[in-house]
Amino acid sequence: MLEKEIPKTGKARDQFPVEDIGRPINEFDLPAIFGQNSMWGGKKAMIELDQIKIDGFVTRSQLNQIQASMANFYLEVKSNPGSYNINQYYQHKDFRIGLGLLYLVELTKAMGVESKIQPVLSFPLGTNDLSVAEVAKIYQTLATGKTYKYYEDGPTNQLTFIKSIKDREGNVLYEAKRKEHKLVNPAYVDQVREILRRIVTHGTATRARGELYVEIPSAKGKSRRIRIPAFGKTGTTNDFTTSYFAGFLPYPTDFGKDLEFDNSYTLASYVGYDMNEQMRNGRIRIYGGGGALPVWTDFAKDIIEVKEYENYLDESDIGMLKEGVWSMDYPKSLRGIYVDLPRGAFLGGGGRKEVYSTTDINSDGEDFVNEFALTAGVKAELKIPSRGREPLRAVSFFDRDKSLKTVAKGKKKNAPNIEASKDNL
Repeated sequence: MLEKEIPKTGKARDQFPVEDIGRPINEFDLPAIFGQNSMWGGKKAMIELDQIKIDGFVTRSQLNQIQASMANFYLEVKSNPGSYNINQYYQHKDFRIGLGLLYLVELTKAMGVESKIQPVLSFPLGTNDLSVAEVAKIYQTLATGKTYKYYEDGPTNQLTFIKSIKDREGNVLYEAKRKEHKLVNPAYVDQVREILRRIVTHGTATRARGELYVEIPSAKGKSRRIRIPAFGKTGTTNDFTTSYFAGFLPYPTDFGKDLEFDNSYTLASYVGYDMNEQMRNGRIRIYGGGGALPVWTDFAKDIIEVKEYENYLDESDIGMLKEGVWSMDYPKSLRGIYVDLPRGAFLGGGGRKEVYSTTDINSDGEDFVNEFALTAGVKAELKIPSRGREPLRAVSFFDRDKSLKTVAKGKKKNAPNIEASKDNL
């Protein structure tokens, strides 16, 4: 209906809500909408409804295909009235939640966790007890998506404290041999790493953002600092009995090269009392960022010094000197987008670098800055996996190490075929 056809006043006007009123249709709109009608010259319409994208990602024709596929699948499920048909279970919310929790339990086992893990709803809040070594192994997998084995026996993801054994003449008597297994789809690893990076740059672990750097001496007497990127996550229990920070720090292997995720030191730091007492005194409370993170940061600073990062730094790299940070070797499948973090607003494509000042808290002390105040504009470039110009959306299960020895169990006659049904998850 055109705007001029809507009554201006009276009861007839009340039948038309305000939101239904748009701008009047003009002579340029009509050919675009009804282009192939003969009254406008028989021209082909410039707008085809099937080409319109919903939310900028899914076209109308694709949406219709999805709806038709869902309708057919629903009819297929209804046609199988068996009480224990697994396809019907998949449609139940509680079953899917329980299945997801069991999946997480199996994933943690594949990451090398041997402690008993309960598939409870509070799982994401940290209610399961793990050792610090097990947390380190999990973050080792978060860094690369891989698990590592040094011995035939033991968990699927292992640590080793003995690199090699040599006699007095330098002959190698024993050397640990590492076997790698890709556990997780790299597209998921990229996204998790980006989350862990933002926790350091804009989250609860900003202390590590400015404390980790390499100093370059200058002829004018004022040295320049090149920051080392770190990745990790803080953790605090509700009653302040546990303070955690776990993450990884990339290290250089070749002069003048970008840092690689495959070459990283994984560190896990825990602060707490042996008797599990609360770490609070009046208004003072020990959080993950105030207890475990300083320990983790000091250890990372020692690694940078002992491993002599500065010897691998190319002081003639103008780009690195300008940005003030050692670049990471990100996969080419990632695309940068520029966003305003407090508001979640998309600001455009990537390529704009973030600049932070370095700090020396041990000598200068620590100042509080509310970066997420309502008046603040916190902008960052996020690295996301993409397919072409659109974000990547995919479902992929972790790949269990096929070299593990498993015990075959008997299968019931009427048991559902899980392998054939896993695509329905």
